[in-house]
This record gives sequence, C-alpha cells and structure tokens, in this order.
Amino acid sequence: MDDQEMSQGEQVVFTLRTHPKVLVPPAAALVLLSAAAVAVGTFVSSEGAAGWIRLFSWLLLVLLGITWVLRPVLAWRSTVFTVTTERIMRRRGVLMRRGLDMPLGRVANIVTERGLLDRIFGCGTLLVHDASSTRGLAMVDVPRVLQVREVLSTLIHAATTGTPVPAHLLGDDEGASEGEQGEGFSPDSDE
Repeated sequence: MDDQEMSQGEQVVFTLRTHPKVLVPPAAALVLLSAAAVAVGTFVSSEGAAGWIRLFSWLLLVLLGITWVLRPVLAWRSTVFTVTTERIMRRRGVLMRRGLDMPLGRVANIVTERGLLDRIFGCGTLLVHDASSTRGLAMVDVPRVLQVREVLSTLIHAATTGTPVPAHLLGDDEGASEGEQGEGFSPDSDE
C-alpha cells in the first residue's frame, strides 16, 4: 500500500490476500487444457480441412486458458486487503484499480461464514458491515479467519473507545529504533 493513502499516525496492522485454495480450480483447468493441447497436437492433422479444425482448437484452448486460468490467477494476485489502525481497505484490479475503504469506527458488526472446506483449510469469509444500508465489505476466503476477526474486533474497540491499539498488533518492539517495526500480527503465519 502506498504511503500516500495513509493518514498521519495511521499504521498498517496487516495485509492479506485470499487463501491460495482459490487457485486450485485454475490449476486443475491448466492440467485439463494442457492435456487437451497435447491431444490436439497429436491427433488432429494440420493438413487440409483438419488444419482449420486444429487452428480453431488451438484458439479455443487459448481462449479457455485466459478465461479459466489467467483471469482467476490475476484476480487473486491483484486483490489485497489491508487493515490499518484506522480502516479496512480493499484494493483490486490489474488495469483499473478499484478501492473500498471502511473506517473502523463505523463498523457495526462482523459476520463470519465458514463452510466445510473453509474449516479444513482454516479460512472463511468475513462480512464487515457499517451502520449504513450498503452491502458492507466482503472479505472472501480469508486465511486464519478467526484470528483475523479477533484482531479486527480489537482494532474496532480501540477505534470506537479511543484506547491505544495493543503494541503486539503493531509489531512494536521494545528498543526498536524509530522507523523499525517488528513482525506484529500476520494472517499468513502459523503461530
């Protein structure tokens, strides 16, 4: 996240992407498309009318590869959630970046949803709602969702009551020089 987007005194608590489990379907599609490409290259002749069938098959495989593999991987790679001491931010997009910010002081409730696969992989969906009538912010396939919810609750409490954010969430180390920051909370670590 750019420092230009941060207000004075605001600190990043953690940044995360969705759980890598969302890359399983594109990986399976890549395997199937690769097998289809081998089949086309092996069994479809490049001569005569079959040459057009082969060309059409290659074009179809490329189009399916873009749709089933490249697009979901780029979507995963370009979507980032950042939680700071003041707000929750979602940034997504490759060519056109879109952003959504929700101030922590306006959060009314957090809903956690975890299906069977989510529980197996240790992830889930957080639905963060503010007092307005809008949809809120959906954070889908969040790794370590229960720990993330706890940290968000602590940050929301600090934002609404005016109490300081606990130092262990910010990674503030005793004796760290100005500008240095410790580890803090990381949704990707297995602690």
